[in-house]
Amino acid sequence: MNSDTTSRTLWFEDARLGLFIHWNVCAALEGRFDGEPVRQTEYGEWLRARNRVPRENWDRAIAKLHITPEIVDSWAEAALDAGMKYVIFVSKHHDGLAFWPSRLSDYTLNNLAGVDFDICERLKQACDDRGLKLCFYYSHWHDWEDPGGWGNFWDFNSDDPAQFEGYENFFFYGGEGHRDNLTPEQFDEYWHRKSMGQVRELMERYQPALFWFDCWRRREDTNMTQTQVDEMLAMIREIDPTCLVNSRLGISKIGSEGGVDYETVGDNEFPDQWIGHPWESAATFALSWGYSRDDQRWRTATYFIRNLVRNISFGGNLAINFGPMADGRAPQEALVCMQQIGQCLRENREGFYGCGHSPMDEESQDWGIATLDQVQNRLYLHLFDWPVDGVVRVNGLLTPVTGATLCCDGSALSFEQMGQTVHVSGPKSMPVAYDTVIGLDLAGPVEVDNQTLGEINGGGLALQAHRASAGKPRKEKPYEGATKLPCQLGGWEAEDAEATWNVFIPEAGAREVTLCYACTKDCAGQGFMVSAGDGLEVRGLTQMTQLNWSEFRPIKVGRMEFPQPGKYTITVRPDGPSNRELFKLLWVHLGDALG
Repeated sequence: MNSDTTSRTLWFEDARLGLFIHWNVCAALEGRFDGEPVRQTEYGEWLRARNRVPRENWDRAIAKLHITPEIVDSWAEAALDAGMKYVIFVSKHHDGLAFWPSRLSDYTLNNLAGVDFDICERLKQACDDRGLKLCFYYSHWHDWEDPGGWGNFWDFNSDDPAQFEGYENFFFYGGEGHRDNLTPEQFDEYWHRKSMGQVRELMERYQPALFWFDCWRRREDTNMTQTQVDEMLAMIREIDPTCLVNSRLGISKIGSEGGVDYETVGDNEFPDQWIGHPWESAATFALSWGYSRDDQRWRTATYFIRNLVRNISFGGNLAINFGPMADGRAPQEALVCMQQIGQCLRENREGFYGCGHSPMDEESQDWGIATLDQVQNRLYLHLFDWPVDGVVRVNGLLTPVTGATLCCDGSALSFEQMGQTVHVSGPKSMPVAYDTVIGLDLAGPVEVDNQTLGEINGGGLALQAHRASAGKPRKEKPYEGATKLPCQLGGWEAEDAEATWNVFIPEAGAREVTLCYACTKDCAGQGFMVSAGDGLEVRGLTQMTQLNWSEFRPIKVGRMEFPQPGKYTITVRPDGPSNRELFKLLWVHLGDALG
């Protein structure tokens, strides 16, 4: 990433959370046309295209949109209350309607609905007053009202029957928005007149901090040329070098010369690994981006807070969207969720803004996810599941801890570091709903061991089948209906079959060994061994759990004495010859140290 790009994105990577606002004509129709819900999608804002709504019907719906300056102010106030740092407003969606009094087109809300003030100017002022960054979504590729824009095949295509050849489903995939009579020259004229012209107009009038374009395909799979998207980016850089541009412009290169500033991943997509450049998920409070009466599957504060923290831990942002109703009011369900998110962020005070990628693997911890303030060497533990004994068990942390703080009230917490395990003593109940944050001050840059298993909430170690290094045993899908179980270990017929787990034992002492497995009558009575090296082992005989393989039971095998804390390799293997299945193993549990 070059220095200019790094400088541009500093505020974005500090902000982490934004609000998306899709006020769309579909709100005036409540997501239906002549009583029919939007076809083949949950996205109400695609109503005109999916239901082939004629232009005159759509324009009559535009006239039903009405809004006041105070409603626009309420959007910014709701964003502030939710702890959001930037607002992305849809200035023009695919239907081509401009939500500001554009000089370049008469297809504007002000002209067609009689709105007597500039919504974008009012929102700009409302954001400035609250310290929020104003950003614009702009549909640069699809434009269903302009004969030169892409996407409107129901009004503008020719009558040639050959246009349907090769497009069995005309709207999707290769046929999406296909225009058989749109020439490159016509689209280029639209591109320079309206698309680039209106982007310039928005920049010069409102000085947005960011442009969110919306080409969800590879540029090569559209009718846009490389020259056209390069021209758009160059124009934005010339007018305001600080304005950010997302990857949906149609340029996949991030951060280098000729590249955009950050990556927008798929709609409602949450990556599961660190991405080495700025990026953002855009998600919806329900399913539709624009308002639809049929979309009532509202997501919860838990859903968004956990995904926000997970995104931060991978170096990313989250923008959450609501679609205002016809009068501009936000749905109450979205507002309540935003208030809950904001309360959680305010109460915790730390761990979100200015934080980024933590190398600590979520799967290695039983309580939640960590984020990192790399400058301060401060690791933030986001506890989604509070331990009932109040002891937070942090696994795999190699860097010495110098202090622990409960972020919601700033109180110091006692802690004990035992090798790469840290026990932090907190209150018995969860202080902040949804996510309680604990800050750990480190003696230097964070170093972790994600490969060695550690403790779970309440104590003990859980060695699950999917974390095993398996020799002859196979990692198999669990029995039918057990959708939450990642896998089981089967195929133990060979004498040299074994499964191993690397673990860290923080305290010396005896631990109860329990295996959870399924075993049939025909396979019961066979020997198996659990060992930890240097003569540390327990033996047992398999017990029948059911006539088939669907019944898993935890069965205690015995105690294993660990003479000292440290790393061990736990191995499960057959104990004696067999040509039958030993069992279907789900997990091994090593209990808390016994006195």
